[in-house]
Amino acid sequence: LLVFRRSRKAVQIGVPRRVHITAARLSADERRMHQSLTDYTAAVRADRRELHDAFWLALSVLHKRALSSAWSLAQSIERRLVSLLAVGANSSGAQLILPLGDPDGDRSTDDEAPAWPADLGLADADHERRLLTELAAHARTAARHEAKLAMLQRLLRRVRESAVVFTEYRDTLLHISRVLDL
Repeated sequence: LLVFRRSRKAVQIGVPRRVHITAARLSADERRMHQSLTDYTAAVRADRRELHDAFWLALSVLHKRALSSAWSLAQSIERRLVSLLAVGANSSGAQLILPLGDPDGDRSTDDEAPAWPADLGLADADHERRLLTELAAHARTAARHEAKLAMLQRLLRRVRESAVVFTEYRDTLLHISRVLDL
């Protein structure tokens, strides 16, 4: 893999970049979603006194996805709920599957997020299922009217120019595409 990175100065682009930072205020639904995620994290920490790296990775991914978009978090939580319902599925404790089957670096539209190992969670699966079901409901509700997406819509209407929107997660990208009707 070879990556070339050049700065605007190196390629002699004379137009300076304009950067404006805009803060989005969370809605009540988004605050409930984040609190529900905090409750789940606290339950995992209380249940698993010594968290190994896989637990930390899974929890940090959930928090990052929540910051990306409520829809992205909802998709992850729903995948986790499916893995809890699948008896013995992926319970080997193996590392999350990485999407390495793409030698050209182009991802197809049918790329799927990696499955969650079933053994990453609470010892009491019913308690975890209840917490995750509540979290998924809050995330789906928050996804209906996300503050960042509403701000993005207003910004795009105001500038009336083409724009490139970068996201970390494919679920967020697809959600933005649906919300903006692209």
